[in-house]
Amino acid sequence: MSKSPRGLNREVKWDAASKVVTITYKSKVITMPLDSKEVTIDGASITLDTSAVLTEGRTMVPLRFVSEAMEATVVWDEPAHAVQVNDAAFTAKAEAGEVKLNPWGRQLATNPDPAIAKDWNTLNDLPNMAYINDVRSLMFLGDLNNKEYYIAYKNDAYTSKEYLDKWSNMIRQYYVTVLNVDYRTIDDKAYYNAVRSLLDPSRDDIEEETEDVINDYIKFVKDNHIITVSVKYSPPKNMDYSMR
Repeated sequence: MSKSPRGLNREVKWDAASKVVTITYKSKVITMPLDSKEVTIDGASITLDTSAVLTEGRTMVPLRFVSEAMEATVVWDEPAHAVQVNDAAFTAKAEAGEVKLNPWGRQLATNPDPAIAKDWNTLNDLPNMAYINDVRSLMFLGDLNNKEYYIAYKNDAYTSKEYLDKWSNMIRQYYVTVLNVDYRTIDDKAYYNAVRSLLDPSRDDIEEETEDVINDYIKFVKDNHIITVSVKYSPPKNMDYSMR
């Protein structure tokens, strides 16, 4: 489920009285009544296996159905743990070089601020404020600005998409683990091992500190009778490979 995908040239209307979502794409009209699996495309009825729903004040529609109805392809990127919606027209422009993408398929800014672009490979969907901090203040970049760092290390294993996807998934799983606890069933050793396995495996020097932090958290959960259930985690957009 998703809000209507951005980047697709479409018009979306919501009729609060009838509780119907209408999406117009080119000459195609899609209507989706809320909480109904019966939808129409240009008047022809189609039965889906799910329906549009209202969640936290937003109307969510079936992502694959809507995207494919608008001539886009939907691909699951397992390493990145993400769904890619590829608009056919946009893909054609990218292949023709009319728009430029970074190695992860995100569009680079077409008219970047020159003051920022001299040091950064700016992304089309990130505001300028995401780049205001001096990149040299980041210890691991040393004296290199963003573009110099990319050129110097673009073939390094630690800056590859596979490596960053691995860390992205570890961070995601870490938050799923720490935000799903039950004081009645938590097992100290099993929980410690689960959390520790998601931290930097190369850092043996943090073992003692890590053990204290995790054990303090377990004690806090037990002492305060904490029960949390949360399987959602959405990192801020500027954490999503913005450096690239």
